[in-house]
Amino acid sequence: MMIMKRAFLLLLGVAVASGSSYSSGSSYSSGSSYSSGSSYSSDSTEAPSHAPTQAPSQAPTEAPTTAATTTGTTPPPTAAPTPAPTQREKPVFNKATEAAAIKLLAVVADIKDVTLAPTPAPTPSPTYAGFKVVEEKKEVQAIETALKFPLTAAEAKNPAMQKSITSGIAASLGLESDSVTILEIDGVPLRRRLATDIDIKFQITAPEATAGSSALTTLKNDVAAAASEGAMIANIKKEAASNGVLVQSLKDMPLEQTVVTTTKAVTITVQKQVLATSAAAPTPAAAAPTPAPEFSAASVPAFSSLALTLCLATVAVMAN
Repeated sequence: MMIMKRAFLLLLGVAVASGSSYSSGSSYSSGSSYSSGSSYSSDSTEAPSHAPTQAPSQAPTEAPTTAATTTGTTPPPTAAPTPAPTQREKPVFNKATEAAAIKLLAVVADIKDVTLAPTPAPTPSPTYAGFKVVEEKKEVQAIETALKFPLTAAEAKNPAMQKSITSGIAASLGLESDSVTILEIDGVPLRRRLATDIDIKFQITAPEATAGSSALTTLKNDVAAAASEGAMIANIKKEAASNGVLVQSLKDMPLEQTVVTTTKAVTITVQKQVLATSAAAPTPAAAAPTPAPEFSAASVPAFSSLALTLCLATVAVMAN
């Protein structure tokens, strides 16, 4: 009984707290009384009506105003400047030093069984950060000239001997070996039968030697200088000894030679480094924040009902 009485009083208090005993503008009626016999008189002062205080409305946080990227691409970061091509320089030639070194070179009697060793793949040039290597066709002015070599037809036809000639000429000019090509031997195209004691015509190219450029003039002058000072023949002899085809007649060939040069337009393949660009994905829009819930006076009855339900559940637990 005591538990039931406490529960009744608790429910009565909840009802009063939830506003169930009040309504908008309601009051106790005249003559209403408690069970103890006490009553309010008809002229008793009415209790004031308390309007519920409105809960403040909390405005949600505004979404960021930064708009999403919808068109175009994000530009890549600034890369290092495009590397400038390396300028060719003719190596310095010391005739006395080179002549002394040539005297020590070993000669061979016959080169018919000498084969050319496989050429290793060239080492690629380093690629700068932010760049990539591409190939393109370029028109340049090739230098054409000829030299007379004291070689037999079989010796001139040997691939190792031909490689020694082209590599030696390139080395005397500060060029890569593939910059020099044999065109003709004694006026006959290279692939045909050769004669003895013949002139060898070759072609020299450089990427920077374009028509009318100072680089072309410099290359022509360097070809004439390398032949007249002895650098061209000296390097051919050293290459021939390295490849096992230095015959006695070639070793005895005078270093100083005179050449006549002509120019011819040719197309070559060159490599260059260009800026590597990539399209960037558009920047996504920032998600709007979830708005905060709004509270108002209309929400009070719902909370009162929830409180009453919790109280009834509590009473039931206590009764058990």
